[in-house]
Amino acid sequence: MKSPQNVLFMSSSYYECRRMFLQYLESLSGVYDNFLEDHILDSNFYEIRIDGAMIGYFAIHKDVLLTQFYIQKRNCIYAQSLFDKVIKEYSIETAYVPTCDELFLSLCIENHKEIEIQAFIFEESGVDVRPPEFSKSNFRLVSEDRWAEVNEITRGFFEEINTDKVKKDGLLFEIYELSVRDEVLGYGLREEVRVFTDYNATGMYVMPEHREKGAGRSIIIYLKNICAENGKKPLPGCWYYNHNSKSTLESSGFVSKTRLLKVSF
Repeated sequence: MKSPQNVLFMSSSYYECRRMFLQYLESLSGVYDNFLEDHILDSNFYEIRIDGAMIGYFAIHKDVLLTQFYIQKRNCIYAQSLFDKVIKEYSIETAYVPTCDELFLSLCIENHKEIEIQAFIFEESGVDVRPPEFSKSNFRLVSEDRWAEVNEITRGFFEEINTDKVKKDGLLFEIYELSVRDEVLGYGLREEVRVFTDYNATGMYVMPEHREKGAGRSIIIYLKNICAENGKKPLPGCWYYNHNSKSTLESSGFVSKTRLLKVSF
């Protein structure tokens, strides 16, 4: 490992690292969803400087979780030694790394003690799929005054909804209900994201008694159509071990090239 001289890690912010953050986005081979996005944007950012010049940055969530590590390509000769220095000096325990981030992934693999696969990140395949099992007329927007009720019905699926934060940030947040003759089959979510702004995060919850009937497919397909109508691409994800959700997304025209990993050091 080549170790540079005169290295400085300087406390910073996402906004101060924004120019280099955009370079980082250009280096990715794919996208990731708002679960990881939220962890990144809620992290403390640090600039990496050599002889006073900024060559990269990293970000730490709640003191022990590394969510970003980026070095400009022309300075990647120092990446291994600088990554090792960050892990040791900041007592990093774990990292969230998407497999579309080649540099960060490679460095984590070199230093890992354990790797857990957390989630699939999906994108549209472009393949035609069969029509939804349920009619579009059964799919309706839920008013904000019912969000708490929906969260209770879904046993906390929407528990992270912070109405005040949604209003403060001015971000799009919509819940849809799929129902037939007043019988609720499930709910869909469409949410604005802050990093990959060409996308909307999407998700779905199907009532246990109505699973494996096509309700999930219908919700996902209608959310995909709504995104397209608004000039956005859908960005769904699911827990790695949720095989039913994975099958539903694949049958709705989505594929996953990217995984989210949790790496322990």
